[in-house]
Amino acid sequence: MLSKKASFLIAMPALKESVFEGSVVLLAEHNTEGALGFVINYNTGTELTENLRQLHLESASGEALPLLLGGPVETGFFWLLHEPILETESTIVIHPELYLSPASEILLITDPQQRPLIYHAGIGYAGWAANQLEREIEEGVWWKADFGVDLVLKVPIQERYQQAFESLGIHLDQLVDKTVIRNPVIN
Repeated sequence: MLSKKASFLIAMPALKESVFEGSVVLLAEHNTEGALGFVINYNTGTELTENLRQLHLESASGEALPLLLGGPVETGFFWLLHEPILETESTIVIHPELYLSPASEILLITDPQQRPLIYHAGIGYAGWAANQLEREIEEGVWWKADFGVDLVLKVPIQERYQQAFESLGIHLDQLVDKTVIRNPVIN
């Protein structure tokens, strides 16, 4: 499935002391039914290789990739951002260079040489009901920015929040919270 509207959501100061404080969300789907995103800058403190060992599998990349916390919804859902050489039924084509798939569909391939190179692995996701994200953007809770593959593939995880704002010409010390939240509902 091609995500024609892949973009980023950048948490504004209004989300201070929330599960999304300081987050950058890769917004994979956004339509009239709602939105689906994956936080790309929260490290869980564990690595993909540890999880693969528990499943008796090998890493295709051989690298110790950090496991990201993609959001508070369904934290048992294990996902992968990977190179575009394999597309499963559930794959979301984020960008010609970047696919997102459920880990179960990729890791079923037991030969590490047949699996795509995994760039990031994560658990959980962020979800919004119909019109919820639009309201939160209008209220100033999120800044929506154009998607750029470099932020995902080239910028270190701990620098993504600052880099996301800098790519918009904004410095974090210039942000002022003037958000007026009417009825906050944050998943």
